[in-house]
Amino acid sequence: MNGSAMIDVRDLSWSFRAADRASLRGVDLTVPQGQTLVLCGASGCGKSTLLRACSGLVPHLHDGRMSGAVRTAGLDVATIGFEGLGRRIGMVSQHPRRQFFADTVIDELVFASENFGIQPSQIAANLDTVVKQLSLAPLLHRRLSTLSGGQQQRVAIAAALVHQPDLLLLDEPTSNLSASAVSEVVDALAAVKATGTTMVIAEHRLHTVAAIADRLMVISDGVVEREWDPFLPTAIHDGELAAHGVRSLSVSAPTIPSAVAWGAGVTGSTGSVSEPRPGVNVRDLTCTADGRTVLDIEYAEFPRGAVTAVVGDNGVGKSTLLRVLAGLQRHRGRVGLDGVAVSRRQRRALTAMVHQDASRQLFFASVASEVAEFAAGISPESVADVLDRFGLGSMADRHPLALSGGQQQRLVMAATSSSDRDVLLFDEPSSGVDRRNLDALVHVMVEAARRGAVVILVTHDDDLLARAADRRLELTAPPAD
Repeated sequence: MNGSAMIDVRDLSWSFRAADRASLRGVDLTVPQGQTLVLCGASGCGKSTLLRACSGLVPHLHDGRMSGAVRTAGLDVATIGFEGLGRRIGMVSQHPRRQFFADTVIDELVFASENFGIQPSQIAANLDTVVKQLSLAPLLHRRLSTLSGGQQQRVAIAAALVHQPDLLLLDEPTSNLSASAVSEVVDALAAVKATGTTMVIAEHRLHTVAAIADRLMVISDGVVEREWDPFLPTAIHDGELAAHGVRSLSVSAPTIPSAVAWGAGVTGSTGSVSEPRPGVNVRDLTCTADGRTVLDIEYAEFPRGAVTAVVGDNGVGKSTLLRVLAGLQRHRGRVGLDGVAVSRRQRRALTAMVHQDASRQLFFASVASEVAEFAAGISPESVADVLDRFGLGSMADRHPLALSGGQQQRLVMAATSSSDRDVLLFDEPSSGVDRRNLDALVHVMVEAARRGAVVILVTHDDDLLARAADRRLELTAPPAD
């Protein structure tokens, strides 16, 4: 073992209980103090499992079989336990809401520090720094349950920083963030890096963290397949990344025509209509939460036969709009389909939706059952074809909750792709999705639009926007009441 390394992994193998194959197989890894390592690879390749092993969640929280050794901050994770490692580590999971303990933002930010017995004056100073770095002051006294997915992600990152750990483990930290929020997070991580903090980041959107990465490692099927050390973005060809299923380092914001829409909560209001086109349209739509107006659209239309992207900063109401259209959110105003008003109950039967956290919409005991039950009357052969298209064919009999976050996302997309419903809604569908499966996702949306469905996409992913979107609707925060 290397005593000077922050992380030292030797011949690590891990299999989750009842799994038919190992998640990690003979992994060797040394991360020096102060280095930023980025892990990439296909969904389900073992990135998140390796982060958990470095934090002690594997083997102490998860059941399974482990061989080899892991030392983090000089401590043997197999014997030291959480109490010995917690003060040294800050960790952000793929789905931040699952790691929250408090009710409000400010209580969550100080929770770990208070439990570690850090002096109140030091907590206050650390908190002030992190809140400024991530522009969290307006959210401090908000309830966590009222925040958007991107806002929750920023809070989770901030909570991991406040106690000033020696090691940060970040799992898809930019997946639900707007471009401005990504910039803030990366700037904050760069400042932390400058203090000598070690970071290991699992990320599909490599371009978002390229500026702070020292080293890039590709994991495939539980083993280290390729490594660039040092990581020099200009020296890596896109074809080489593509060969490993890794998404491009070169991504630019696409130019997409604006949708027909206007209102206080719409940026760059455009167009006028005498008669709406076939598809979904909303009029005088407003929503409130905690006494605040979170959505205010006087008019917007989402035509059949096109993919309409809904974009904007975190917290401006994009996910709320999708929940309204799916019949899952109370609102004021009218929602119509093909010129006819449709009630919330009717919308629930007409729409299929992929949520940000896919695990919240998985209900059955097997992967195949999720698809079969979603698309009534689908044949077993068609179920198998759908699963194969999303790289899930070998997992048909596995329990959906035993899949990785990216695999769960693909399963929900597979079920949605088998639907013939009139309206398909996608909320940040590319989080946790690798290059190959991004292709499959684009295919699902384009084909649905081609058959005449209404397809509405909420995303911050410029790569996905460029390849799938026909028009864009940009939302902004409505004026304060």
